[in-house]
Amino acid sequence: YEIGSGLVGSEMCIRDKFDFVWESIGALDSMEEGVANFHLWFLVNLSRFLGFYPGNEYMPGAWFDACEGSYTVQKPPHATVMTPENARLMNDFVECDVRCLAEIGLNRTQRSAFLEALLAYYGYHLDAIHAVQSVRILQEVF
Repeated sequence: YEIGSGLVGSEMCIRDKFDFVWESIGALDSMEEGVANFHLWFLVNLSRFLGFYPGNEYMPGAWFDACEGSYTVQKPPHATVMTPENARLMNDFVECDVRCLAEIGLNRTQRSAFLEALLAYYGYHLDAIHAVQSVRILQEVF
């Protein structure tokens, strides 16, 4: 809620965002497996509606440059970057249908590390993300 509440754009964009959120919550409600990955999938795919979705094709072993929003074979010279493992997860969540989240096998440590990297990506593009209090709750629950 905290992330979505401050992200309002044009009326045309609002409808697309609303549809995405509505359909995502419906999918979550009917999920029997993969619930622990839902928040990660949701954040990755929400970025499409916020204007900073990954901008190029994933390459195995690539880093993800969060500033540029793209995969790169060389580690960028700044700190806002996802490791190759997290870049692969980013791609997995981009390609994964919400009904298949159980197929992305992550333990609590991996989930937490990816969430931190994902929030750094959001933080670079959205100033409001730094004040989000639900991050701690997400990390405790999942």
